[in-house]
Amino acid sequence: MPNPKDTAADSSTPMIPEQRREQILRQLRKHQVTSVHQLMEMFDCSHMPVRRHIALLEQEGRAYSVPGGVRIPRPFPRHPTPH
Repeated sequence: MPNPKDTAADSSTPMIPEQRREQILRQLRKHQVTSVHQLMEMFDCSHMPVRRHIALLEQEGRAYSVPGGVRIPRPFPRHPTPH
C-alpha cells in the first residue's frame, strides 16, 4: 500500500521520480529554499533519494544545492557594461 505522502495529488498511485522533482520545484517556488530534512518528511524517504533529485535538478539548472538543502536559482543581476 503506498504511503499517502508519496502519492500523486490527483490519484492514489505512487509518485514517479519526475513527479517528486516537480513537487520539489513547487516547494521552491513557494519558499525559495527548503531543507533536505523537509523533503525527507514530505516524501517519507531517506536523504539519498532526496539528494539524487536535488543533484538532477541542479544538473538541469532548475535548482541549486546549498549546505543542508536546496534553493531555487536566482537570475543574476544585470550590470550596465562600461562604454
